[in-house]
Amino acid sequence: MRAREAVRQFVRYGLVPAEPLFGPVVFTLAAKVEGLGLDPFVNNPTKIANSIRAVYRQLPVQVMTSYYDPTLIAEAAGCRVDWSVYPPLVQVGGEPALPPTAEVLRWPRVGVALDVTERLRRLEPDRVIIAGLPGPWLVARQLRFTGRPEAELLDHCTGLVQALAGQLCQKGADIIIADEGGAFDPPARWAEAVIAVWNVVAFHGALLVIAAGPAPAGLPVRYCRPHDCRPTGEPCVLLVPPEGVPDGPLGCCKIVLTDGEIPYTYDIRALPDLVGAIRQRLTAGR
Repeated sequence: MRAREAVRQFVRYGLVPAEPLFGPVVFTLAAKVEGLGLDPFVNNPTKIANSIRAVYRQLPVQVMTSYYDPTLIAEAAGCRVDWSVYPPLVQVGGEPALPPTAEVLRWPRVGVALDVTERLRRLEPDRVIIAGLPGPWLVARQLRFTGRPEAELLDHCTGLVQALAGQLCQKGADIIIADEGGAFDPPARWAEAVIAVWNVVAFHGALLVIAAGPAPAGLPVRYCRPHDCRPTGEPCVLLVPPEGVPDGPLGCCKIVLTDGEIPYTYDIRALPDLVGAIRQRLTAGR
């Protein structure tokens, strides 16, 4: 079974892939292929597509990242993003109003993300395409300057994430990673928000993964980290650190992704060795 179909079967029926699928998430790091700064890179669909393909051709994996940016919706909503630092810094800006969904989807860099995803789907028909966007609670934190009540803000931000995730799936993404920006105490209704995004993504036969955040309850898939990786019989996705090799076998899940993107600061020359070492750990655990 091809890797793309294995992901669809996993989402729709909970069928565990026969072979491991490892997805190292590489996006901003690919800017180094052509020596580009981050700002020109994230705004140029041709440079992104060419650089991403060049990186993944060197890796023994069946996946490819089309776009990955936890700042994307905040920028489309009126915030400024400082790409002179990494991770990029979201700066408060714009009017204290929540933008309508249609306005966010018209933002130029949202168009870039959709364009690259569509291009890579056409150029790499057998690859599992990963697209990363901010999770609903991360967007809500970024847009707190609007002064809206938490519940209203989370509901609106969930709708923005749903809309963008759906568009990415329509353009060919097989896995959507919603990056929540790091550990936090889940607010009331966060699990409901994640389920709402899951439902949109699963409708398209794609897999939603929550990265850099707590493991939400109520989903048909369990998200694991190496410290709590144990066979339970449930469909699961293992999230490994985006740099460095975890200790011990990683044998509890057949779908394994990095817990966010491998950072821009990583030495791109060491990337094949990192991916190879993690694949060895996966093999050792089976």
